[in-house]
Amino acid sequence: MPSGIKISAEKEAKIIARLLVARHASLVAREEGVSFAKVWRLADRECIELTGGRDAKGYKRLSPERRAAVEAALRANPEATQLEIARATGVSRPTVTRIEGGRRRRQREVDAG
Repeated sequence: MPSGIKISAEKEAKIIARLLVARHASLVAREEGVSFAKVWRLADRECIELTGGRDAKGYKRLSPERRAAVEAALRANPEATQLEIARATGVSRPTVTRIEGGRRRRQREVDAG
C-alpha cells in the first residue's frame, strides 16, 4: 500500500487490537492488507512493543562461545582465508567477515595501493 493513504478509524483500531495480541508488524500488515510502515507507525504511536518480528524471522544471534572460537581461529592462523576459518569453526563466511570487521579487506587495499 503506498504511503500517505489514509485508513479508517475502524481499520486502525482493528490493527491496534491485532498488534496487542500478535506484536508482529509484518504479520499484521500482511493479514490486514496495509503496509509494514503503516503498522509500525501505529505501534510506535500507541507505544506497543513489537517483539514478534525477530522471533518470527528466525534470526539467531551468534553465541559468545562461537564468536570467541572464530576470534581464536583468526588469531591462530592470520593467513587463513575467511572460508577456511568459517569451515573450521562451523559458521558462515559472512559471519567471519562481520567478526573481522572488514580489517583484512582494508589492509589488502592498503597493501595493493
